[in-house]
Amino acid sequence: QPVFSNCTECHGSSGGLDLTTYENLMLGSSNNGPVVTNGDGANSFIIQKLRGTATGNQMPQGGTPLEESIISTIETWINEGAQNN
Repeated sequence: QPVFSNCTECHGSSGGLDLTTYENLMLGSSNNGPVVTNGDGANSFIIQKLRGTATGNQMPQGGTPLEESIISTIETWINEGAQNN
C-alpha cells in the first residue's frame, strides 16, 4: 500500500480508481474494470498503465514514470497472489 501513496492524489477521490485502501484496489472499480488480475501481473491493467503499454496515458499522468524496479515489485506482488501484506 505505501507504494500507491503517490497515486492517491488522483486515485483517491477522482480518476475512476480508488487506491486509498487494499480493499478498494482489489475491488478494481476503475473506469476500465478490474486493475489487478490476481496471479498475473503482466496482464494486470495497473502494470500495463505503469509501464505505458495500455491504451491511454502512462501513469502517473503528467508525472515521472515509476522506476522499473518499483513496477517489477508490484508485478511480483500480483504474481504471488496480491495478498494484503
